[in-house]
Amino acid sequence: MLLIKSIFIGIFAIFPGISGSALAISLNLYDQIFYSLKDIKKNIRFLFIVIFGLIIGVIIGSNIIIYLSPIKIFIYFIFIGLILSDIPIMIGKIRNKGNIRFVPLLVSFLFSLVTLLFYNTLLSNEVSPIIMIMGGVLFSFGKIFPGVSSSFFLIMLGVYDKIIKCFGNPFILLTDFLYYFPFVLGCLLGVLIFVKIYNYLLIKHYELLYSVLIGLMLSSIISIFPKNNSIITTLIGLLLMMTSFIISFKLHLKKEI
Repeated sequence: MLLIKSIFIGIFAIFPGISGSALAISLNLYDQIFYSLKDIKKNIRFLFIVIFGLIIGVIIGSNIIIYLSPIKIFIYFIFIGLILSDIPIMIGKIRNKGNIRFVPLLVSFLFSLVTLLFYNTLLSNEVSPIIMIMGGVLFSFGKIFPGVSSSFFLIMLGVYDKIIKCFGNPFILLTDFLYYFPFVLGCLLGVLIFVKIYNYLLIKHYELLYSVLIGLMLSSIISIFPKNNSIITTLIGLLLMMTSFIISFKLHLKKEI
């Protein structure tokens, strides 16, 4: 059962708008995984099964996304709906703890948006090792903090398609190891950093943390919104976006209940 749950999490964890850690919580695995990381030697068998299942799931999920790439435009509209469905839930969680911090939210939104515009304008499609390291760090961040989708960070940085390609066929690492190594390094650094500060941030700066995350999510929506499409394509995409939003939001509400 542990292996099956891990595979399930791995499959859906790489879909933008879907939080792998939130799935782990719903399957009653999150606390076990998080606390087992504090004493790896003692929980080596448990972690091995989980990691093995996640790897299998990620490979399966990546190939599903690659297979759907011819209809990428519609997939991105669906992803936007999923991301949008997370925002009211996160706002509700903040209000349970205190108040939304609008200044940090606005600053994170504008900073992220300006960074994206700068990156897209000056760097074109070139992906530097620094960007890959950032992608790895932010990817691990999303895997540790519940309610945060790792994949939307990769989309925001423009490396999502490249990482999915690697996940779908890990043998690519044999020929392009140096290209993907910064991403792997970023993931390891992120895990070491965020596991240690997770409890501190949630306890001491919960409202600030999630206000910043909402700003990042809003900017990511602008960055991935499909552009220069026909009217028919856009209307179909908007319909899919609304449908995915409604379905995902209702599922979120059921979990809250």
